[in-house]
Amino acid sequence: KELYHDNSLPGYMPLRGDFDYEYCNDAELILADMEFSNDISIKQHNKNEDKNIENVYGNVLFDSKHEHSAEVQLKLNVIDIYNRKLVEREKRKQFVIETGLVDLRKQQQLERSLKSSSH
Repeated sequence: KELYHDNSLPGYMPLRGDFDYEYCNDAELILADMEFSNDISIKQHNKNEDKNIENVYGNVLFDSKHEHSAEVQLKLNVIDIYNRKLVEREKRKQFVIETGLVDLRKQQQLERSLKSSSH
């Protein structure tokens, strides 16, 4: 079966619910070369216990013997930025789909009705 339909806008694949090009399409590039050392330990952390501790992402504490805590914190911040971009990407995709902006016929009818009402 085709992923594209005649009544959908170019670049939108309704069977996948996806676009060829999305908001912040290159967002994954900031993670492409990121590496964590093999010795990193991951532990549950209660933020209420010690608010001054570094390298906490959500309620998870990351610790490494070979990476400086500032470097680990920077990497966690980059992951947070990436996750925010993904959330925004999903919001924008849902908005476009839910409002029918991907339906080419609907958009053409709207355009025709706007042109006829302006004359």
